Formats: sequence, structure tokens, C-alpha cells
Amino acid sequence: MITSAKAIRSQSLFDALESLSSLYGAHFAILFGLNVPTQHVAFAHVAGIPSEVLAAYDRDYVGIAMRMIRALERPVGTVSTEQTLFAPGELEATRIYNEFLLPHDVPHILGTFPLKTDRTLVTLSLNRSAQHGAFDAEERRFVECLMPHLQRTALISTKLCEREQLASLTLAALDRTTFAAVIVDGEGQIIEMNSVAHAILASRDGIFVRAKRIELYLTRHVRQFICNALSGTLVRKT
Repeated sequence: MITSAKAIRSQSLFDALESLSSLYGAHFAILFGLNVPTQHVAFAHVAGIPSEVLAAYDRDYVGIAMRMIRALERPVGTVSTEQTLFAPGELEATRIYNEFLLPHDVPHILGTFPLKTDRTLVTLSLNRSAQHGAFDAEERRFVECLMPHLQRTALISTKLCEREQLASLTLAALDRTTFAAVIVDGEGQIIEMNSVAHAILASRDGIFVRAKRIELYLTRHVRQFICNALSGTLVRKT
């Protein structure tokens, strides 16, 4: 499984997150999926957060993210802030608050889990600086109105990530074989091939790829060989 943060490029979603971030005066906005068994970020759509910050969170703090742990106790789709999750002064006493949230000036959060399964948790997090202050009830209600759209986005992101991981595992398995293997779709177009197949096709020895399809070039001798084999007249030398 993925063991490091992976930012997924999605221009439309990036624009939406950037608009939310700007609307709320947030330092950054992030929609990410957490792999439950490994406790690592599986995918992330981000706006305003440097990749090294996301990687540091994934590496050092995701397992002790008290805001996430508390929010998990709430029903799916509940929009939470630090005021709804902690007693006064409780969050400020945590390690993640002092080592990560304060240094990056994002002590205030508005977050929700639009999707929760046995293997994946998807959360939307808007993070705001101390200068802008805490999120209020009106801002929570606005995000609640967006929940159906957030849940569809979370489901699509999860399925795309799972397909990418399956494709990666499949190709890795094919590359361990000693024979050529090519995967094609229903239209006959090549989806994946292993390194042995790449080597054979690169030699262009009567087999080549054109428009993502495998084609054969049969010389007169090859055609005669096939005809003899089909007619039973092919004599094997001993």
C-alpha cells in the first residue's frame, strides 16, 4: 500500500478547494484519504499546503492527530471545529498542537469525514491561522450544505486511488514473470505490458504496436510456415 503522501492533480477540485480556502481565510485546504490498516495518507487533493508539510504530517503526526481521532467518534458528515471536539485548553496541551499546528500557524480547523469505510477514511480539513481566529457556527452550516457534493468527490477519489494501486500491483506481478504478458481492453487496445513484452515488441520482428494495438507483419516465409502447419504438412526435423 502507499506509505507516503501522494498529491493527486485535479484542476477542478484544486480550484474548488482554493475557493473554499480563500472564502474562509484558511491557510490551506486538504481533502485526503487515510489508509486505515497502514495509517498513512493514501491520496490527497491539496490547496495551499507545501508537499513537504503534508509529508511531515503523514510521517510523524497522522497517528496522533487528536482532532481526527475525536472527529471519528462523530457520525459521517458531521462538521467539527476544535471548539466542538475539545474542552478549553485540552488541544493546546497535545504534542501535535505544539510541534505541528503552531509552527505552521494552523491552530484552527473546520473538518468533516464525508466517507468512512473499514479500509479508507476521507476527510476534508480547512486550516486557519491564529490571526484569522476560530471557525464559527455559520461557517460549519455552510460546509454541511456542501456535504452531498463532498461525499461524491470522496467516493470518486477513493475508487480512482484503488484502481491506480491495483494497476501498479498487477504490473509489478507481471514483471516477475519470464514470459511476455500484455493486457488489453475490450476494444483490443493495450492497457499494460510487462518488460518481456516491451523487449519483444521493441525488436519489431514481425510484431509491433500501432495506435496502442498489436499488429503482425507476416512475410512470405512466415505465411508459408503457418499454411504448412495448418495443413499438417509441416515436417519437424529431429
